[in-house]
Amino acid sequence: MRWYSETIIPDSYTIGISNTAYTNDEIALEWIKYFGFYTQSQTKGAYRLLILDGHGSYKTLEFTQYCINRKILLACFPSHLTHKMQPLDVVVFQPFKHWYGKAVNQAYRAGAFKIDKMEFLYLIPNVRKHIFKKAIIKAVFAETGLYPFNPKKVLNKLPLPRKATPEKNP
Repeated sequence: MRWYSETIIPDSYTIGISNTAYTNDEIALEWIKYFGFYTQSQTKGAYRLLILDGHGSYKTLEFTQYCINRKILLACFPSHLTHKMQPLDVVVFQPFKHWYGKAVNQAYRAGAFKIDKMEFLYLIPNVRKHIFKKAIIKAVFAETGLYPFNPKKVLNKLPLPRKATPEKNP
């Protein structure tokens, strides 16, 4: 699989591959092991908190047991609200699209004919440098009300429930 072994991505990055091109239970288990290893040294206190969407691959016994054994607390966003609550969705993806678009444009100007998986992996490290900065990460947690904790940040964006009206008998 040349497309991911011949890139400039750092050795500390990991790529999961499935036959369907979607994540699955096995990839999720490998990912949580990666997360556990690379966050262990940065832990302050006894526990780590991992905030996830509700994908089924995070709900397996093996995944959960791994987290329990390593004091990783799991919190899941409510269904159908990740677009309002998930920091990446709320703040990060828009500038990501902007900087990735600029990188693709520069690649085409430099002679690229298409952006395949290898070119994508080549472009991503530089795109990430523009986005994943301490100030932006702090801003996304504040904007979503995760830290400092402020549930009104999300609740105020939700539509008010409509009052039920009694049905008329024909």
